[in-house]
Order: sequence, then C-alpha cells, then structure tokens
Amino acid sequence: MSLVDGALRVCTSSREVFWGATKMRLKPKEYALLQLLMENADQVLTRQWIIERMYDWREPMTEDVEAIVDIFVEHLRKKFEAFTGAPLPISSRDAGYIYGTARLPRTSSPDATRP
Repeated sequence: MSLVDGALRVCTSSREVFWGATKMRLKPKEYALLQLLMENADQVLTRQWIIERMYDWREPMTEDVEAIVDIFVEHLRKKFEAFTGAPLPISSRDAGYIYGTARLPRTSSPDATRP
C-alpha cells in the first residue's frame, strides 16, 4: 500500500519514501511520524496520541515528552524542505499536529516547488 500526496509517496510495505522517482532517506522515527500523519490526514493528532504510537508510551505526558514530538516534526519538516524545495504540509495546533492533503506539487521538478 502507498500513501500519496502530490509527488510524495510513502510505501508502507517497504517503509520507503519517494519524492517523484527519487528515494528519500528518513530515520525510522521520521518515517513513523510521516506515516502516522499521512494515514490520518486532515485530522488533528495530539502529541499524546503520536507518542503512544511511536514509542508504545503508556505514561502520562510531560512537557519533556511533548517536546520529543515537536523536535521530530521540526526535523522532518527541515529534511523534507531541504530535499524537495517544498514545505511539508504539517500544521501545528495547540492540541497537536495536522497533515493537510492536496498541498504538494504533483511533480518532483524543482521548478514546480517554487512560486
């Protein structure tokens, strides 16, 4: 199965991510975060919900644990934009994060990602 948004394709069976035909290298937790966000696109995911699935976490959340999610989101955003030239459509909400679909260009051409 693949999750697709424009030129971004996440292959869940092989755990690979592609921008057009080019494979992106993500760390396991970056991949897990991107997959969670894309599988639940257009829904606000709380930091608690994300961390429970990424780490099988069952303890009450603290600010330190919440910061882990924020750091992973920031790393994923920076890596994605550096690789593609397009911003990753993840929005921050007070309660957590939301991945907005249909915001990425349909082509991986560098010209398609620039206004």
